[in-house]
Amino acid sequence: EQFLRAVLGFVIGGLFAVRRIVSERDRAELQRTLAVTRKAAAEKLVDFMLSDLRRRLTAIGRADLLTGMGTEVRRYYDQLASSPERMPEEDVDRMAAALAIIALSEGQAGGLDAALATWSEAKDHLARSLTRSPKGPSAFSRRRSLARAELELGYLSQQRGKLEEAGDKYREALRQLGELLGE
Repeated sequence: EQFLRAVLGFVIGGLFAVRRIVSERDRAELQRTLAVTRKAAAEKLVDFMLSDLRRRLTAIGRADLLTGMGTEVRRYYDQLASSPERMPEEDVDRMAAALAIIALSEGQAGGLDAALATWSEAKDHLARSLTRSPKGPSAFSRRRSLARAELELGYLSQQRGKLEEAGDKYREALRQLGELLGE
């Protein structure tokens, strides 16, 4: 009888433990789903602000208003990049596109130094991504974006009167584009 009580106690304790484990698993899955939903909503909002809103502001000659958004967009992607897992390549692509739009807006607003820093940041992210995944499905697009960043950096160097530096950037962009055309 004492053995039966011990077994019954073990079974009841095991049931409670399993129930708690299942409950915690379900709660974790709900939190994961919520995080994925929030990330998708945030990306949709960023995409809207940086595409549709840019188009509308450009049409009225006020693309410079997007420059203030750059800080928040950077903060969003910095948070993604600081996650324990590496930022997925599609997020790198989206971030580089967002930084390109911000850099163009900064340049239109007359902030050449800010635009230079933003294009450099986009270039660095793209280069690191290509180092990690040189032959991935989006590598061609990433390499094209990298060449564009180099071209824009050349243009900004030229605007700042640094013609030798601009020439180097233009030549590097041409080299990168030539490699893409050869593929």
